[in-house]
Amino acid sequence: MEFMVNKDVLIPRNDTETMVEYSIEMIKEKRKHHQYNKRPFKILELGVGSGAISISLYKLLPALKNTAGITITATDNSPQALNVAKKNAQNHHATIQFELGDWFATIDPKQHFDLIISNPPYVDRSEATELSLFYEPDSALYADEGGMCEIKKICQNCSNHLYDDGIFILEHGYNQGKKVRNILKKFYNKLSTTHQDMAGRERFTVMSM
Repeated sequence: MEFMVNKDVLIPRNDTETMVEYSIEMIKEKRKHHQYNKRPFKILELGVGSGAISISLYKLLPALKNTAGITITATDNSPQALNVAKKNAQNHHATIQFELGDWFATIDPKQHFDLIISNPPYVDRSEATELSLFYEPDSALYADEGGMCEIKKICQNCSNHLYDDGIFILEHGYNQGKKVRNILKKFYNKLSTTHQDMAGRERFTVMSM
C-alpha cells in the first residue's frame, strides 16, 4: 500500500511492518472466539501519525463471516498528523475514528479495547544517526529519559483501557526491550515477550492481560 507522508509524520519503516504482521496473526486467533460474534473486535492505536498501522490493520484483516467485524480508534496530539492520517484513510477507504489528544486523553475512561498498539517516540537524541530522521517531526521521534519517557506513560495506563483478555503491543528501540518488560512487570506483574524485526533486533513487546 502507498501512504502519503510529509514533514508532519514519520516515514513508515519495515520495523513497524513486522509488528503489524504479528498483530494480524494475533487478531486472527482471537477473533475465532465466540464473544466476537456479538461485538466488534476493538482496536486502539496511540500516536497514529500517517495512519500506516491502523489503515494496514483495517485493510489486511480478513472479514470473517462469524464475527461482528472490527472497529479502530486512533489518537494523535498533532492536528497536522491527523490530517495526513485522515487523507490516507480516505485514499484507502478505511473507516477509522480519529481523536485529537495525547495518548489516552480523549478516550472515555469506561471504554475498553481488545488490542492497544503504539509506535511512540523512543529515540534517544544522543543516538540519532539515521539521515532520514532530519526530515521527520521531533515530537514523533525523540523522548526524554533515554527515549523511555513516553513509553512509561503508555505502559502505566494501558490496562485501564484493555479488556481482561486484551493485548498490548508496543514498538521500541532495539536496546529497550528489557526496560519495557521490566516496566510492564512492575505495573502489572505479568510476563511480556519481546519480538525481533527483519534485521533480527528486538523491536516490539507484547503483553496479554
